[in-house]
Amino acid sequence: MKLLKACSLAALAAALIAGAGIAQTPAQQPELAIPSSAGKVISFGTVAFDPLAGSLTASDRYRTAGGKGLRFVQFDAAVRGDWLVDLQARGIRPLQYYPDDTYLVWSDGNAARSIESFPNVRWQGEYRPEWKLETGLHKRSGVIRNVGVHFYNDGDVDGVLAALSASGARVLNYGPAQSDHTFFDAWVEVAASNLDALADLPQVVFLEYASPQAILDDEMSAQILARNYDSGNVPLLGYLDWLVALGYDGTGVTWSIIDSGVDLTHPDFAGRIAGGFTYPGCPSGNG
Repeated sequence: MKLLKACSLAALAAALIAGAGIAQTPAQQPELAIPSSAGKVISFGTVAFDPLAGSLTASDRYRTAGGKGLRFVQFDAAVRGDWLVDLQARGIRPLQYYPDDTYLVWSDGNAARSIESFPNVRWQGEYRPEWKLETGLHKRSGVIRNVGVHFYNDGDVDGVLAALSASGARVLNYGPAQSDHTFFDAWVEVAASNLDALADLPQVVFLEYASPQAILDDEMSAQILARNYDSGNVPLLGYLDWLVALGYDGTGVTWSIIDSGVDLTHPDFAGRIAGGFTYPGCPSGNG
């Protein structure tokens, strides 16, 4: 499949961006998690729960043939680097941090259960399919033409794409979500009735509606934070002029960006990069 230009999916807590022309019908929202208690809560998006406040039924249906899948490991204190090294020594790969003191990991069940006796591990358990669906997707019906699928690269991206297709999705586009290729994003067309089948795939982290219309989320949110908006909460035009009027014109300011890299050969950047440093392990040609 031809690799096309990819754009990162929104964060798990991103709100639904409604698309024109797609029918929506009321649907019963599934229960996402056990209600949280006064204990240590795992939270992301609309999900918030204390894993020790109730029981979570285990299932074998969303694991690879080798028994691996996405799981949570929650610690009883702020996560330390040596604790993550201990996980890796057991064949558990830490992927992403979630509050509170929790990591999403890739592991088989035996390895995950082997760390339950570690003094700083509070809980470990499966990352469940019902947590992978943006809540707005349940309000849609029929064929949804733009669903973003964020998934873990377990070494077989083509296999995951084939599994998406076998589960009823038509893959429109895909690409790495970040420079190290740990995660990929795919954009698919799929019937609403097949969303649960996609969420069951062990590598899938999240499913959300991806609007085909270009929007300026970052620019709008920056202006809202600066209170440059009208009575209808719509950001005002002329942001630069507004900043200059406040005395913020960049005079005497040196701006530095630390990021995962930049294409030094891109013509848009010719003569515009003042300096930088390529750290060991960065891809060749990227500062």
